[in-house]
Amino acid sequence: MSIRKITRTWCRFWATTLLMAATLHQAPAGAQSTPNSTQALAELKAKLRATTPDPYATLPPPDTSSQWHIGGSRHFQYWTFDVVPGCTGLFSGPGRPSTLGICPAFRRTLNNRWTLTLEPTIQSISHGKAPILFGAIGLRPAIELTLLQGQRSQWPSRIYLSAGPDASLPFLSKGQAPTAFIGAHTGLGIMAYLESKANLTMEFRALVQTGLGANTPTSTEMATPRAGMELHFAVAIGPYE
Repeated sequence: MSIRKITRTWCRFWATTLLMAATLHQAPAGAQSTPNSTQALAELKAKLRATTPDPYATLPPPDTSSQWHIGGSRHFQYWTFDVVPGCTGLFSGPGRPSTLGICPAFRRTLNNRWTLTLEPTIQSISHGKAPILFGAIGLRPAIELTLLQGQRSQWPSRIYLSAGPDASLPFLSKGQAPTAFIGAHTGLGIMAYLESKANLTMEFRALVQTGLGANTPTSTEMATPRAGMELHFAVAIGPYE
């Protein structure tokens, strides 16, 4: 602050103090405030506000929010893509099949609550004690509901629920698998923003599944309706608008 500004502020302070003292001196000691004195004080406050700059006028309000809060706070649209994806699962029922594969997710966030997901899959399936091994290629569209979302530098981070249908076509099964598998899933996941548009994603899913087009005893066993659980994990990149 320059000497001129300091001098000007000092003069205004003493002028205001003297004016206030003169105004108050006009009222007798012990007397009640009169309308004239009240008006004079109001005018004095107005002049003081007009001549004294507000040091906080150009500063943003303090951020008192927590790192997480319900439902998200930003209204935006962006993409994220899984680049190092993996998934593994286990099903109940005859043969207790297990799966291991690649399940990349492509996400389009619509707003602070809803995200659309498209997930192509390619998996290796093991069925039975003397395992029958074959592959399956599938597609899993889903919708995600954001429960908690990060704030400030962690705004891409979120905790979400997901749900959607599942469908896959077996291959290299030598006729021992059904023509197709269909089902559905629901999951609870977290996307943690790391830095430089890198995210770590993990999701736990519950699944139901059945088979279509079974025409052999083995494929009929595989087509039995069953429940399962699956773990998804990936490194994703984004957000990209």
